[in-house]
This record gives sequence, C-alpha cells and structure tokens, in this order.
Amino acid sequence: VHQKELHFLKENVQHSALIPVLRPYQSEAVNWMLQRENFRNIPTNDNALHYLWREFITLDGLKLYYNPFTGCIIRDRPVAGPRWPGGILADEMGLGKTVEVLALILSHTRKDVRQDALMLPEGFLVNFFVPPQPAE
Repeated sequence: VHQKELHFLKENVQHSALIPVLRPYQSEAVNWMLQRENFRNIPTNDNALHYLWREFITLDGLKLYYNPFTGCIIRDRPVAGPRWPGGILADEMGLGKTVEVLALILSHTRKDVRQDALMLPEGFLVNFFVPPQPAE
C-alpha cells in the first residue's frame, strides 16, 4: 500500500459489530480497499513512490528503496504509474479475505439505520439454515 496515500486515508476500520479483531495486515488491506474506492478524492503526486516500495535512508545518508515482497533493494526511486480504480484482493487462503470484506462493508453502513438495531440480544441464537421444501 502506498504509504503517503494510506497515511492520508488511514482510519480505524475495526467496527464494533465485527467480532474478529482485525490483524494489522487486514486493517491495511481494508484501508487499501477504501483508498481504491475513493481514488478520485485523494490528491495525486506525479513523483509518488510506487506503492510496493519503501524508502529508507542509510546511516551515511544514502536513499535506498526496498520492496518487502521481493526483498529487492534499489537506488533509483520507483515512481508509481497511472492510478486506476479498483483492484484485486488476492491474499493467500486462510488470511481473512472474508473478514476484510466484511470490515469494508461495515465501514459503509447506512446513516439512517440504528447500529444497535443490528445487534442480537445476548443468548439469542439464530438459525440461518433453511431446510428445503418437501418434494411434491
């Protein structure tokens, strides 16, 4: 995720109705999806650092760029390309894509619906299984 854009938009995406606690990488993914949905509302910079790279400065003042996904370190600043809307949520199996999407959905709750109306009373069980109709 592009750090400057994420800093601009970063928000707490842990909704009170979401029981699982989001892990840091899941919060980052939800913020990335929010950023992709609002891509027109974020100021752009023609010289922006590519979102897959991190800038760091060595002890002797040399600027280097590190890609944590490939392990590469380069000297030339990798510039971000054109900004396109949308994206692909392609985490590995078991990392919580469903939880991330639920957190994204909950971040867009309707303002005219009371949030406490969505909560179930303590001890109330809901059976979401609907048996099939008997054959006639």
